[in-house]
Amino acid sequence: MNLINAIIGVSMFCLMTIGATTLFSSDLIRLFNVFRPVLLDGGGKQCISSLRERDVKFRTLGNQGSDTCPVMNAVRVEGFKNIVASSPFVLSCPTALKLTNWLQDAQVKSFSHMGTVNCRKMRGSGFLSEHSFGTAIDISKVDGADIKSDWGSNSFKGQRLAETAAIACKHFSNVLTPETDRAHHDHFHLDTGLGVGCVSSQLR
Repeated sequence: MNLINAIIGVSMFCLMTIGATTLFSSDLIRLFNVFRPVLLDGGGKQCISSLRERDVKFRTLGNQGSDTCPVMNAVRVEGFKNIVASSPFVLSCPTALKLTNWLQDAQVKSFSHMGTVNCRKMRGSGFLSEHSFGTAIDISKVDGADIKSDWGSNSFKGQRLAETAAIACKHFSNVLTPETDRAHHDHFHLDTGLGVGCVSSQLR
């Protein structure tokens, strides 16, 4: 199933890229928006158990959202062991688990975010954003390093941001940074949607 989803993901990404400049873009957008929710997986009880094993403080919310923007097996994350978050947030359990794995792998001590769930379309596009499904989070600060002001600098903070972004590529399907486009000049967009990791982030 993971291989099938990966193949579909790459195919969809190519269609999305091509669709922006063809007469068939509206049909491709409609196709994506209809089938993307079908591919969502909440991870079930196993995901919840894995999150607990990592000492994450959270509340289970069940399935949330709407038919257009479902959030499968949603959890409200309220805290982490030895990691300070700017505020609680809601994600689909598998994405919360990926986020936890990234934070622990990158040895992050604190981070600030700009939001998670938001039923909306991507900026400048008719495609539904991964935020629509609780499968994305926008990170604005990591360990005191501000992405808007410190990204790309030769300082320790700049190097720290580059390091954590690179590690994020091991855990998320799409990692968008200030190098991606102007829309991400002040945050990392991390999602577990359809994509091929950091390669796709350089194409958007």
